[in-house]
Amino acid sequence: VTQGEAGMDLSLFSRDVIALSTAIGLSHNMFDAALCLGICDKIVPGELIGALKFGYLPIVFVPGGPMKTGISNEDKALVRQKYAAGMIDRKALLDSESKAYHSAGTCTFYGTANSNQMLMEIMGLQLPGSSFVNPDTPLRDALTEYAVKVAAEGTKLGENYKPLYDIVSEKTISDNSIKINQTEGPFDFFEGAWIVKAINEKSCNIKFDAEFKLPFLLNAITSQALIDKLSSTIIESFIKRAV
Repeated sequence: VTQGEAGMDLSLFSRDVIALSTAIGLSHNMFDAALCLGICDKIVPGELIGALKFGYLPIVFVPGGPMKTGISNEDKALVRQKYAAGMIDRKALLDSESKAYHSAGTCTFYGTANSNQMLMEIMGLQLPGSSFVNPDTPLRDALTEYAVKVAAEGTKLGENYKPLYDIVSEKTISDNSIKINQTEGPFDFFEGAWIVKAINEKSCNIKFDAEFKLPFLLNAITSQALIDKLSSTIIESFIKRAV
């Protein structure tokens, strides 16, 4: 819905606004627990950043789930390629996009929204198995109701006090690395990691390690110089974004 709009250029600012809003809301100190709603892009990170200030509260993330499948990612990509080549008009492109993103829920591809849901499960802040259940289904409603029950039982008034600080620690948040794994793409296999080591309060050392395997034909035509250039581009992009 918002792709191409000015607000998409303010994604990190949006995250910080969400974090501040979460912290301000919880700072009134009137809550026994908190349910964090929202799953897309910067919403979950923002809510988590804000909630971490209130580690004594039980915090449960409640996702909405992904929308039901529209057209396939392959068909969607083909339409976009045809539009870029001038083979179809904008109306045909928008018709395809509407069929791809056609209902409530996160986008159907494995992007940041769906990875956010999985991350909350992995961290123990969301019900197991609740990430990929579609909205407007009996199971989705049951999971939402049970999330509320878990939050209520996790308060000091409940039977299983479980504050956020019992679940999330420094090691949960970061091991000083950012890991990259390909789920789909040109590589047969790709794993990478940004490893950050503090030098002092104002600087750090950043190392990028990657392990990958190219398809046979691509490997045959790819030179070491091209791989080096790709690595340098990745590092330069990271530095530019950080600065």
